[in-house]
Amino acid sequence: MSPGAAALVAAALLTGCAKPPEPEKREAQRNMPEIVHEEPAAGEPQDPVDSLDETGFRPDIEREVFAETIREREREGKSALTGNADAAKAARYQSRCLARHGLLGHDTIPCGSLRGRLDAFKIPFLGAENLDFIDVPSGPLDRVTLDGKPILRPGGPPPERVLAEAVVRHWLKSPKHRDNLLSPEQTDLGVGVYWSGGRLYATQVFLRKTECGVEGQLCCPTMTGGRYCFAPYSCGATTDVCRR
Repeated sequence: MSPGAAALVAAALLTGCAKPPEPEKREAQRNMPEIVHEEPAAGEPQDPVDSLDETGFRPDIEREVFAETIREREREGKSALTGNADAAKAARYQSRCLARHGLLGHDTIPCGSLRGRLDAFKIPFLGAENLDFIDVPSGPLDRVTLDGKPILRPGGPPPERVLAEAVVRHWLKSPKHRDNLLSPEQTDLGVGVYWSGGRLYATQVFLRKTECGVEGQLCCPTMTGGRYCFAPYSCGATTDVCRR
């Protein structure tokens, strides 16, 4: 065999043994969608409030967000929260509505205000809300990184837990969201997660149940001696009981 032919054979063998280049890893992002600050008339949601059993919802991630929230509260010495099905409906509605319209905001058209959404689901209690989203590139999850680590990795936690923990960490870095998540005044929690077009929307709705200020209950006293009820109820002048 000539020297030139031998060189070609050697090159072919080396090429065959070389590992193919690994696909480039892509980082999940939080590129802000449109933020809307307009308040709808009376804060009423305009999207339908039914059909909350669509395939876009991710109950597996919802459970992980709830569990991670409880763990964070325990670390801070806060009381546990009760899972609330009605609050979860309001949270699911918000996540789905924002995803449908490509929005992010607590008071938006057509998703309404928090009070408007609570009223739509007949929830009379005071509420607070946390929102977040993650853009997840398409492709195998072991090639997608979040905070510099693969979402799916051998021996690691399941991807739904990785995503949930990232959402909760993001809330804890924001003072207002952290206050909601760790507030000792909150009693109940509902979580809604909706995944559409590579974007995951997560909503927490916290409730503070009280013994006054709700329909049929006595009106709450104010510091100045007045009385009030939680919206949408008002305090009857003669009965001192909250009514619509």
